[in-house]
Amino acid sequence: MAALATPQSNSQGQPPSASNLRRLIRPVVGLVVPCSAVIAALAVGAIMLLALGANPVTGYAALLHGGFGSIDNLADTAIKSTPLMLVGVGISLAFRAGLLRRSAIVEWCSTMVANYRVKTPDIDTPTRNLSGGNIQKVVIALDEVLQLSDRIIVVLEGEVMGEVDRRDATPASIGIRMSGVRADASVPA
Repeated sequence: MAALATPQSNSQGQPPSASNLRRLIRPVVGLVVPCSAVIAALAVGAIMLLALGANPVTGYAALLHGGFGSIDNLADTAIKSTPLMLVGVGISLAFRAGLLRRSAIVEWCSTMVANYRVKTPDIDTPTRNLSGGNIQKVVIALDEVLQLSDRIIVVLEGEVMGEVDRRDATPASIGIRMSGVRADASVPA
């Protein structure tokens, strides 16, 4: 008598193995996790809008119209989001390739904090939250960054403030961008 293959068994009539189950579940998890994150973010945003006395549906409609409501809005959205997406892809690829390891970055930053005696609550504190003297120490520590880099891209709150070639980079040119001044803005002498 021949064994029939069913969804609960393989061609030999045996139950599926754990690796087969994982292979079947992985695509589902790959969709559920990002979708759940988007839904959770929209829910948190809706709660914040309600707390401020605004209608979440009206708020999200305005958001969609502002970003995608016309060809000009769509082009503006693409122009502003493309650099951030490319930076994200580049950093992701660098991490995947093993070029950037968080542990190595934290270790190097901790060494610089110790060497330059930067007073900071912890290594993850943004530079802008430090005192003026400690910000100067961070800028001085940039000399080591200059020795290791071909170019420096300054990102502040997810926005690229400018890119500086190592040959043109000085602690002042990087520091001014760290403070929020864009590369294309005129800086008083």
